[in-house]
Amino acid sequence: MLQKPADLRVRRHVASVPNGHVTPKCHGMQEVRGSNPLSSTPGQRPCSVRTPTDSPASGSKSAAAGLCRVSEEWIELSMRVRLPSLILQDDSRIDLADPGITVIVGPNNSGKTLVLREIITCVEVLEPGPGQLKILSALEINKEGSADDLLTWLEQQGLAYPNDPRTSFQTSYRRFAQPLPESSVREIWNGSRILFRLRDLLVAYHPTESRLQLVGGASVPDLYKPPDNQPLQILYGDRAVMEELSGLVERAFGTKLTLNRYGSSLQLHMGVPSEPETLPPPSRPYLDALLRLPLLHEQGDGVRSFVGLLLHTMAEIPIVLIDEPEAFLHPPQARLLGRLLVERAPKDGQLIVATHSDDILQGILEVRDRPVRVIRLTRNGDMAVMQSLDPDAVRELWRDPLIRYSQLLDGLFHDAVLICESDSDCRFYSAVFDDLIGASYGPAVLMTHCGGKERLPKAVRAVTQFGVRTGVIADLDLLADSDLLADLIGALRGHWTAYEKDYKIVSSAVADLAVSPEVSSVREQLHRLLDGKGGRLDAATAKAAKRLLGVRSGWQEIKLGGLARLPAGDASRAARSLLDGIAGLGLFLVPVGELERWVTVIGGHGPEWLSKVLEGNRHLPLTEDLKNFGRRILSYCTGP
Repeated sequence: MLQKPADLRVRRHVASVPNGHVTPKCHGMQEVRGSNPLSSTPGQRPCSVRTPTDSPASGSKSAAAGLCRVSEEWIELSMRVRLPSLILQDDSRIDLADPGITVIVGPNNSGKTLVLREIITCVEVLEPGPGQLKILSALEINKEGSADDLLTWLEQQGLAYPNDPRTSFQTSYRRFAQPLPESSVREIWNGSRILFRLRDLLVAYHPTESRLQLVGGASVPDLYKPPDNQPLQILYGDRAVMEELSGLVERAFGTKLTLNRYGSSLQLHMGVPSEPETLPPPSRPYLDALLRLPLLHEQGDGVRSFVGLLLHTMAEIPIVLIDEPEAFLHPPQARLLGRLLVERAPKDGQLIVATHSDDILQGILEVRDRPVRVIRLTRNGDMAVMQSLDPDAVRELWRDPLIRYSQLLDGLFHDAVLICESDSDCRFYSAVFDDLIGASYGPAVLMTHCGGKERLPKAVRAVTQFGVRTGVIADLDLLADSDLLADLIGALRGHWTAYEKDYKIVSSAVADLAVSPEVSSVREQLHRLLDGKGGRLDAATAKAAKRLLGVRSGWQEIKLGGLARLPAGDASRAARSLLDGIAGLGLFLVPVGELERWVTVIGGHGPEWLSKVLEGNRHLPLTEDLKNFGRRILSYCTGP
């Protein structure tokens, strides 16, 4: 894994290193040698013992509990910081994945980035001032373990600076911000309900601009001093980690990375030198070949953002917030990055991602052993509305091939989703909506299909679980199957009993529309068709004979002629009432019968018909019936 070899584990050595720096100690715990049991002085927490053979593999990750190795044994640490839930302005509570991954999605300008910023505000500021919080009103913060556990963990992370003159020669702790003396660390951990200045040590926030800056270089570490915990310095000290990072970049961009460790500063280059690296001092040919490679920080934003985020994951932080990880990336790279971020997140920590990208979301969901909670953020006027799907529901949805291999997940980033029977329907009605909306602003609507009317209820249920406004456009003959219609009405959160009376009236009238040819007429036409023919029937003759024998049901008549085929009176009134009622749920049935009946001057069916219509703009100008149908659907998508 792309990380330092051990997570939250503190190796304690008896010996000291130059410049008086002592490697991490276990605060408040007695040293243990051999297999003697641990003892603790009064007021100290007894610690469990783990032998080296029981210690976790070096690649494991945990942000909640650490292991402190004392001589030949491991001591469990219990430091943990958690954000269990968000509290909104209306005092509703939204749980975060704890531990696990929380993905905040929603349409543009819904406030996803603002939520991350307000989380940071709540972590740092005890009483936010007027206007500082627009979506959240508070944040639940839980701290577990003692201050000693926290200090031990910070030392293991390489964040401790003993005898720091900047803090009156106390041990100080720092990641990127100003150093924090040990006394302040203890005071905040023990006495404050927020993290305040501990945020720099325990909560990472990665907006777009920060990851572009991270690849610009770092100082060469002084091995006689405590490490600075900078990502490039971690690469400097661990060639295996550097090699893995290089391999990941090659997967995404087709080019490896090389760390230049021999200049005045550490720099990443794109590519591999043509000359082999030698033992220090490196050869002149190797250095010349290395310097000919382009520098990473001079490359495009895509590769810099990708590498920057992976470098950020090397800092083992319990809570990580990432805004728009997909920025500057193509879809395949975004999907890979989503998967890598989850694989490198602390197993017992929290990763909170705000994204506009279904590719990032799909990459996250591909890692099956991690709990993922999806929160969809929308706005109702000035009020933010959050709807949450818990990890079990997300996992169940992701198992469904209809979700995994369709565009339905992309609906999370739109105001509404319209599901059609086929791709031809989607393309035609998209053209209609474009003409209706023109240059004015309209709702962000995803048009997608599910490959047939039988799959419509399942697709609708999948999308509505995410709180997305969902509609269906289907041909009128969907009414032929009462069970399918009732199921679809239920999926749209309606009740079949409210529409059953009108449906029975319509169904009875449609049954009388069935067309059956007279026997004498069929006999005469078959005789003319087969006269003079012998041997086997050719394909054209067989098709013609089949048409002569065909019986058109009443629903086939309705599909060809629409509501106009119904007799005036009760049947027509019931049909209008039925279609108006289910349209309120989001189910829009084509009143002229089927898609192709909107433009009857073009013959054919399906994709062939659609191509002729759109290439020649034969759907324009829109008929009044088509305008009214389209406007009604757009009005539903805009919603109250």
